[in-house]
Amino acid sequence: MSETDPAFKNSLIITGARDVPEEIKMGIRIMRQDMRTTHEEADAIMTSQALQIALEKTPVTVVSDDTDVFLLLLHFTESNNIDTPVYMEATKGERTVIDIIETKAIVLYVRGYLLPMLLQVVILCQRYTVLAN
Repeated sequence: MSETDPAFKNSLIITGARDVPEEIKMGIRIMRQDMRTTHEEADAIMTSQALQIALEKTPVTVVSDDTDVFLLLLHFTESNNIDTPVYMEATKGERTVIDIIETKAIVLYVRGYLLPMLLQVVILCQRYTVLAN
């Protein structure tokens, strides 16, 4: 394996029946004790491991079609102030890739600016309706 080979730069985290996942990077296998989990729910395990990697300032891609995983990644990247690139890639079709950090910024904009503004519009419409009657 040469340094130009993509597998040389990337890591693969393997989760199985054991509580401690295994990382393969540059042909070396490492037991990741820091990612030990007793969760049985795959969504929680994938999200937890992805966030652990992101906290190490390493970009991470989660391959999943599960909406729960998407929402968990959004929530935990926000609550942990993660700005390291985190992506979610579909398992089938065109293999759509979602940038979780970019999506988080859009959600925060909607929640912080658009929703309060829309709420004010609804309140004004209700007041106008009451005054008109």
